[in-house]
Amino acid sequence: MIDPQIAFARQWLKKADHDIITARQTLSLENGPTDTPCFHAQQAVEKSLKALLTANAIIFPRTHDLITLLDLSIDLLPTLETHRETCAELSAY
Repeated sequence: MIDPQIAFARQWLKKADHDIITARQTLSLENGPTDTPCFHAQQAVEKSLKALLTANAIIFPRTHDLITLLDLSIDLLPTLETHRETCAELSAY
C-alpha cells in the first residue's frame, strides 16, 4: 500500500507536469504569449517543491513564493541552493 503522503506528493508532481506541458505548448505557438509560459514554469517549480516537502512530511505555509518553499527544501536537497536566483526570477511572475 502506498503511503498517503507519497500519493499526495505524486499528485503535486502530476500537476507540475501539466504546467510544463502547457508552457511548452504555448511556447510552440507562432507569436504566442510569453507571460503564460513563465506563469506555468513558476507553477511547475512551486508544485515540485511542494511535492518534495509533502513526501518528506514537512509542513509548509500556503504560499506561491518559491523562495519560501526553497528555503524549506534546502535541508532535504542542498543542491537546490544553486537555483535560488532562478526561483527569485520566477517568483516575480
